[in-house]
Amino acid sequence: MKSALNRLLALLLVLHVVLFGPSLDGCTTFCLDDGQSLLFGRNYDWSIGVGLVMVNNKGLSKSALIPPLEAPARWVSTYGSVTFNQYGRELPMGGMNEKGFVVEVMWLQGTVYPERDDRPALRELTWVQYLLDTCRSVDEVIATDAAVRITRDSVPVHFLICDSTGDAAVVEFIEGRMVVHRAEGLPFEASANNTYADSLRYLKSCEGFGGERVIPPESTNSLDRFARAARGVARYDRDDDGEAIAHAFKILADVSQGKATRWSIVYDVKNLAILFKTNKLPKLKIVELENFDFSCDSPCRVLDVDFDSVGDVHECFDDYTFEINRKLIHESWKNTTFLANTPDMILEMIAGHPESFSPAKKEGGQE
Repeated sequence: MKSALNRLLALLLVLHVVLFGPSLDGCTTFCLDDGQSLLFGRNYDWSIGVGLVMVNNKGLSKSALIPPLEAPARWVSTYGSVTFNQYGRELPMGGMNEKGFVVEVMWLQGTVYPERDDRPALRELTWVQYLLDTCRSVDEVIATDAAVRITRDSVPVHFLICDSTGDAAVVEFIEGRMVVHRAEGLPFEASANNTYADSLRYLKSCEGFGGERVIPPESTNSLDRFARAARGVARYDRDDDGEAIAHAFKILADVSQGKATRWSIVYDVKNLAILFKTNKLPKLKIVELENFDFSCDSPCRVLDVDFDSVGDVHECFDDYTFEINRKLIHESWKNTTFLANTPDMILEMIAGHPESFSPAKKEGGQE
C-alpha cells in the first residue's frame, strides 16, 4: 500500500512541475550589508497567502519524502530555525537559523537538477530545511553538493542565501549542476526570476549601471524587479538617519506586485530578528530568535502569518500539532489551482511525515 502511495505521490509531483511552470513570475530577494546592518529582504508573490511561521527544533533525526527508487537523504538538525511554511511542515519557502544563516527560494524556469546518482536525494523545499538544519555558512552550503542532491522532478527554483559574516550567494541548478554566484561574481546581491547571469546583463543596460535603459517604475517583470532591487540596495546610505530596516521595506514596496505580494519579510541577521507583514494584515510583526528554545525536548511552535497583532509576537505562538499541519496542507493544496485535485491520502502522507522524526542519539551533524 505504501509503495502505491509513493508512486502516486511521485506522479503528482511530476505533474506539479509541468503545470506549475508557466503560471508564476514572482518573488524578489536582496541583501543589504553596509558594514553596520546586515539585512535580507524578501517578497513572497503567489496566488494564496495562507501560511505558518514555524519554529523548528534541533537534535532531530530526519529523512526526506521522495519518489520510490531513490535513496532519501537522512540527517540530524544541528541548528534550530524559524521558517515561513505554506505547504506543510518541513517544506519552507525560506527562513533563518539560530546562527544567522538565511535562505529563500524564487521561481526559475529552466532549472535542471542533477541526474540520479549515488547521492541521497530530497526535494527543493526540503533542501531549504536541510540547509537551515545543517549549515551556518555559504561554504557549508556549497559543500553539501557532494553529500545530497535535489531530485530531478522537483519544482524549478533558485536560491539566495546569506550567512552572518555577510557572505551571500545565488545558487542555481543549470544543466544538472550547481552554479554559485558569490563575491566578485555577485556584484549586486539580489535575485528575482531570471538567472543571475541574465539579470546582471540586463542591469548593465540600465541607467546608473552603464547603460541607457530607463528602469520601468511599476513593471512586475522579473528583470525590472531585479533592477529596482539592485538600485535600491545601491542607493542606501547608512548616514541617512541609519534607517536600514525602513529602507529595506521601501525596496520591497518598490518591487511589489500588488495583491500578488503576499508576504514581505526582512531578516535582521546581526540581531537574529525577523520582521514581516502580509497583504491581508499589513501590521509589522517581529520575531526574535532568542525568545525560543530550539532543543528537541521543547515543542515545535507555530504562528499564523496573518495573526492579528503588531510588534513582538513570540508570546502569540502556539504549540505545533499534527492537526495544525494537516489543516494548513489541506487549505493550501486545495486552494492552489494545479494541486486542488490531489487525493486526500497523499495530503495525509505529507502531513504525517514529520511524525516519523525522533530525537537523535547525538545532537548535531549529519547521520
